Amino acid sequence: MPDVGARYRLRPQSVIATPRRTVDAGDEGVVWLRRFSETEEAEIWDALERGEAMRVIARWLGRAHGSIRTFVVAIAGRKPGPRGSSDLRLSVAEREEISGGGAAGLSVRAIASGLGRAPSTVCREVNANGGRRGYRAAGR
Repeated sequence: MPDVGARYRLRPQSVIATPRRTVDAGDEGVVWLRRFSETEEAEIWDALERGEAMRVIARWLGRAHGSIRTFVVAIAGRKPGPRGSSDLRLSVAEREEISGGGAAGLSVRAIASGLGRAPSTVCREVNANGGRRGYRAAGR
């Protein structure tokens, strides 16, 4: 009797791959799943916005239609927005102000109130980057 599951197993396809352990992977124990490149992801979203069917998109990309559906379902069917820095992160200007305040001898609480941040945020930043004496604004 032929191995029916062999038909559905994916083989290593590119360098950008994630090995997954599966129960039905036979002797190998690993099934290779290729990720979508950023270009492919953009093409998928553009095609979906045009109203293309997932099967058509999959055929065009040379992928199984289930992989398109899995990709879309994994991010709740919504196109992600552009990545930006969070308001919770300190900006370079804020780090420079912390550096200047520390050099001027201001307390952590005084620097924090000037920035409109919690004192613990400023304290954590200073301690993570050299302490009160050695702090230099790190541009991240």
